[in-house]
Amino acid sequence: MKKLSLIIILVFACNFLFSQTKSQRKYAVKSGHVEYELSGNTTGTKSFWWDNYGQKSRTEIKSTTTTKVFGMTSTDEVHNITVINGTDIYTWDLIKKTGQKSINDENIQMGNDIAKDMTEAEQKKLADDILNSLGGERLGTESFMGRTCEIIEVLGCKSWIYKGLSLKSEAKVLMIKSFENATKIEENINLPASTFEPDKSIEYQDINELQNQAYANVGMDDVGVDNDENEEKNVQVKYPFGSFERVINNFKYKNYRKTMLTSQDGQHQAMFNKLINSISIVAASVQNDDAEMAGETFAEFKHQGKTCRYGTVEGGIGSALIVDYPSYDMHIAIVAMPRISKEELLKISDMLNF
Repeated sequence: MKKLSLIIILVFACNFLFSQTKSQRKYAVKSGHVEYELSGNTTGTKSFWWDNYGQKSRTEIKSTTTTKVFGMTSTDEVHNITVINGTDIYTWDLIKKTGQKSINDENIQMGNDIAKDMTEAEQKKLADDILNSLGGERLGTESFMGRTCEIIEVLGCKSWIYKGLSLKSEAKVLMIKSFENATKIEENINLPASTFEPDKSIEYQDINELQNQAYANVGMDDVGVDNDENEEKNVQVKYPFGSFERVINNFKYKNYRKTMLTSQDGQHQAMFNKLINSISIVAASVQNDDAEMAGETFAEFKHQGKTCRYGTVEGGIGSALIVDYPSYDMHIAIVAMPRISKEELLKISDMLNF
């Protein structure tokens, strides 16, 4: 079941991190400039410029962070600029005279592909689902700098949002306090192209190249990928893939859409998605059983004459139901991200006529 867990983690993470991007518009204002005052443990200023509804942006921060630990005080001076121009990201340190660059085209394209078919209602539902999953809430509206802002609180941070832009924020986490307040706002202004160009006097370290080199130098065992020389291959499940395919194609559950159907590494796999939710269905040989899915966290019981196990996975984020089919030396694993109830997973199992 290790491959199943890996697939779930990747799909759920991608849906969660990138499905907020409906298009290349981040803000409902085409261009502008905001000046911020920083206070709390970090004091200083922040300047933010954007164009083409946020596809291009420039952020400059000049600040001092003071930290007190066990009676000892330390300070950190920061003066850096970050420029985003489409998929290109440049960040440079004006104190150290160093810089980094990266390309984020794959993540942007993934976000657009996931959300391109969503209706406006689905976008709002997605935003609410993400907010709820983080334990956040909407606190109503309030006027700030002469503009109506929606107040959103999540993960110990309260933000005043105006047309996608945060104009004010308050964060209090443990002993760290951080406040950010806009002091000047300009909307729909003309900005020169040079605003979103990197400083040519800086030598930039390519983050993408460093990552590629790091992955090239890491062995298969280091990243947890199957190594044919060191790990036995999975036993092939006896249940025919054609039969599995027919069951999956006839499966309809709420507004979930089938996004994957394949047979590899000895097991059959299917994936259904709805916004940030996913359901995976895997048919695998019992001989490949893994303690991760069959350990103490799973409670065994009988349902309609079949042996079943139910429990949580991935640190409680998801839930799983495993149903044994002895005649095929097989079990079916149904995994939901985020977690859904045992009763709901049993309903799904009953709908799957294996």
